[in-house]
Amino acid sequence: MNERNLPGVWDGDGVISCHDDLDEYVDLIRASDVPAVDIGWRRERLQLPWVKPDNHRIGELGAAFFLRRGFEHLAFVHRALVGVNSPERAEGFVARCREGGVAAKPVRADDFARALPSLPRPLGVMAAGDELAVQACYACAEAGLDVPGDVSILGVDNDPSYTMMPDVTLSSIDIDLDACGYEAARLLADCMEGECDECRVVPPKGIVERGSTLAPVTDQRVKTALQYILNKLSDPELDPDQVASHIALTRRHLDSLFEQNRLRTIHGEIIGARLTKAARMLRETTDKVTSVSHACGFTNSRQLSRAFASSFGMSPGEFRRSIGDGPS
Repeated sequence: MNERNLPGVWDGDGVISCHDDLDEYVDLIRASDVPAVDIGWRRERLQLPWVKPDNHRIGELGAAFFLRRGFEHLAFVHRALVGVNSPERAEGFVARCREGGVAAKPVRADDFARALPSLPRPLGVMAAGDELAVQACYACAEAGLDVPGDVSILGVDNDPSYTMMPDVTLSSIDIDLDACGYEAARLLADCMEGECDECRVVPPKGIVERGSTLAPVTDQRVKTALQYILNKLSDPELDPDQVASHIALTRRHLDSLFEQNRLRTIHGEIIGARLTKAARMLRETTDKVTSVSHACGFTNSRQLSRAFASSFGMSPGEFRRSIGDGPS
């Protein structure tokens, strides 16, 4: 349920709440007088047992990622260091950077675009969430800076409505929302039995790397292969052997070159490019899923749906609904 369809009368046995301190939520949960668990991100007005991501570990994970890549200039972009997520993620990020001998400090998102031209490069940026990471990508584009060449950007949440941008796909930390949901259900069951912890913390699943942190491809053969894939994307017959033949290499040799450039296999890049285009069309057009599938080289909508669900954990229709049914 959400603020648009709160029940007038409700006689459930327990509540898992993901509220943002809305009066309607607070009043309903207080009036329900049943065990309740919170998986929301702001809980100042309604203290409940809760489940949250391991935000400190998320910050550490992002910092360690950039330190392994040899970055000496790092920034953490946030909207405001209030609540729970941003402060804890910033603390973990800054602390791990300090351990690695690199100074990093949080930067407000409102100040990032203004500060960007004067920041040293190459710059590694971790944002408190995917939405802010996308804003950072746009700020770089407006400043004439290349992502990831000049600025490498990492988000948090692995939200497909943000990660599949048209110009560069967004690398992101998967905070494992599924595990948070399961843990919330277990905590609620314990509360119903009278054994309730105050807080349970769920570790992040890991980093899903995409274009915003991948090093630029320098091998001209790989560049040519990637451009060929994009040019032939709508052709359902496009396969790795065809791409390799176009470059006059064996498939095995070209796959090896892709690996050296930290890319997926040829097949993986074909599927990834098709899904990126599909996500862009679902976001930016009102085309039917069948039309999207054909435009992206899938033989039918079922094939697209299987690949989409495998990659994003949701169907194309669910993806479009998650971003507001596409353009108005």
